[in-house]
This record gives sequence, structure tokens and C-alpha cells, in this order.
Amino acid sequence: MSEDTHSGANVDLIQTVARLEEKIEGMFKRMDEQQRLSAIIYENSSSYKLLTERIEHVLTCQGNMRQEIDELRLKPGKRWDNVIDRVITALVSAAVGFLFARISGN
Repeated sequence: MSEDTHSGANVDLIQTVARLEEKIEGMFKRMDEQQRLSAIIYENSSSYKLLTERIEHVLTCQGNMRQEIDELRLKPGKRWDNVIDRVITALVSAAVGFLFARISGN
């Protein structure tokens, strides 16, 4: 081989190495970007998990509050039912007492 052939082969080899170095540099940049995106995704998933737990807690509290409100709403109705029962009992007792008094008085 002549000196020109070796020189041409060296130039081709140098150009190939330069192209490969550029490709490798591009791959490293893409890897860095992928790592950055992976970190962002991990942070978001952690945040979503925390938000989900907090929402579940809020929903549980809301359910408990709804139950307590329903119980409070029913209390006045129960009081009126008790008042009505006592009034009816008093009227029936008075009527029975009146009848016994009439029967005893004769």
C-alpha cells in the first residue's frame, strides 16, 4: 500500500470516529432528557398518590358528616313523635279516668 492509501484510510477512519462520537453525544443527551422526564414522572406520581389519599380522607369525612346531619335532622321529628305520643296517652288516660269516674259515681 502506498502512503496515499494509508492517509486516505486514516481520514476515513477519523471521519467515522467523529460521526460515531456525534451519535454517542446525541444518545447521552437523549438519555439525560429521559432521566429528567423520569424524575418528573416520579414526582408527579408521588403527588397524585398523596392527593388521592387526601381526597379519600375528605370523602370519608364527608360521609361521616352526612350521617351526622341526617341524625340531627331526624331528632326534631323524633321529639314531635314523643310529644304526640304523650298527648295521646294523656287524652286517653283522661277519657278512661272520666269514664271510670262516671261509672263509679253511679
